[in-house]
Amino acid sequence: MYILPYVLEKQKASQSEFCIQTLWLFLAKKGKVLWETDEKTNVTEDFVQKEYLEPNGFFGTMKHFTNTICLFEVDPTKTNIKEFYMWCDKDVKEEDTVWRPFFKITGHESYAWEEQEMKHSFGSFGTCKDIWDLVLRQATRIH
Repeated sequence: MYILPYVLEKQKASQSEFCIQTLWLFLAKKGKVLWETDEKTNVTEDFVQKEYLEPNGFFGTMKHFTNTICLFEVDPTKTNIKEFYMWCDKDVKEEDTVWRPFFKITGHESYAWEEQEMKHSFGSFGTCKDIWDLVLRQATRIH
């Protein structure tokens, strides 16, 4: 099962139609792969919360849960983000888990770097675009 803790930030450029969205994903192996549990089947939402999220200091809201993915919106006021490595930290080792930012700019024509970033592959899960789509779909749901 993949666990995707994330923080979504939106910032509108002043006096502009542009909106910069930053999706911070908590990733394994120096920000290259998704965080994955050892258990592949029969994993419950409560199990993931108690065995993975809370012990690692993640607090927030479960946004989407299936037998293959746990999408967890991290509350940055309850989770001490500064205790984790950031993707750009110089002392990050290959085996470290890190917060890695991905950017999306709306209100403009597509930029080549953005198109390239959306194609970033996360193996059998899919691409960065797939993750963006899942997060944004959950962000616009009315609960």
